[in-house]
Amino acid sequence: MKFSKFNAIIKMKTKRYLLYALGEIFLIVMGILLALYINNRNINQQYKSQIDNNIIRVYEELEKNIDLTKATIKMFQYKDSLVHLTMNDSLIADDFYKNMDLAFLVVQNHQESLEEEAYQNLIQLNISNNRYNDDLLIDLKELYFLNKATKGSTKNMANFISDISIPFLAENIPSFSDLFYKEEIKNDALDFFMKSKEYKTFVSRYAILALRIQLDHNKKFYTRALAVYNQISEQYDLKNNHPFQISPSMASKYQGTYANEFINNDLIIKVENDSLFIDDGSGPSNYLVPLKEKRFFVKMQGQMSYFVSFTKNEKDTSELDLKLHFMSNRYLFKKVKK
Repeated sequence: MKFSKFNAIIKMKTKRYLLYALGEIFLIVMGILLALYINNRNINQQYKSQIDNNIIRVYEELEKNIDLTKATIKMFQYKDSLVHLTMNDSLIADDFYKNMDLAFLVVQNHQESLEEEAYQNLIQLNISNNRYNDDLLIDLKELYFLNKATKGSTKNMANFISDISIPFLAENIPSFSDLFYKEEIKNDALDFFMKSKEYKTFVSRYAILALRIQLDHNKKFYTRALAVYNQISEQYDLKNNHPFQISPSMASKYQGTYANEFINNDLIIKVENDSLFIDDGSGPSNYLVPLKEKRFFVKMQGQMSYFVSFTKNEKDTSELDLKLHFMSNRYLFKKVKK
């Protein structure tokens, strides 16, 4: 009897010890799991913080690249106007003396080198499987993939200039060394630039590489960069220096409706993404390519082209006159409303 009682007590104590041990093991396991969870959460938060900080660095880098690309686009638009002047026989000898860019048109290559250090650091950091901010990172990868295409077109142009353009000019212009090394344009060079049909054909080849490819790549990068830049600005509540907005200076000076009192015709000058467009209601809007202050070249869809200049109205200084030089005619429009 006593033995049975003793045996029951032993079993009860053993059971209690087992339950206690299991409880201790459970607490230890839970403690380990909790510690792992906290550690993983801290690592994850640290990773997200690193991603966020690098995205902000990319944002600052992207702002510089937007400015650089915009300057490159303006340069190509200026070059586009020179191509049109050359192809349309709109140049006189004096133009070449005043603007040496005309003589060096087919040997000019330009592309600002965009910064990518912050972007590359971000991409190398993005090795986690938690897919944090994945949509934005995909957009950035697609954006800088466009930059690779731009670099490729710039390299192709550089090869075209060194292997084809320079030898072509050297072969056809006896005073090429004076032009290229001394920047002195002589009569044989002028005759070639102004009269040679072969040169115009060559300008068109050059324009395909510069204006149809390089300019197109830069425009695509610029448009996409603005979109990503604004996306980051909104998501992280950052100061935005490149919002999608109209340039106040251009809008206040030029934007509006112009009317001609001699012919029944109105023209509308409008601003989109910081660029001027002219619309006469007969078809697609035409881009106004800046030549110099208050003077623009209208880029038409077909062969027609003309120049636009803005001048103060002598009778009403608050108004602007719009002068169109189309073929041999000149038309004067007065702003009637903004």
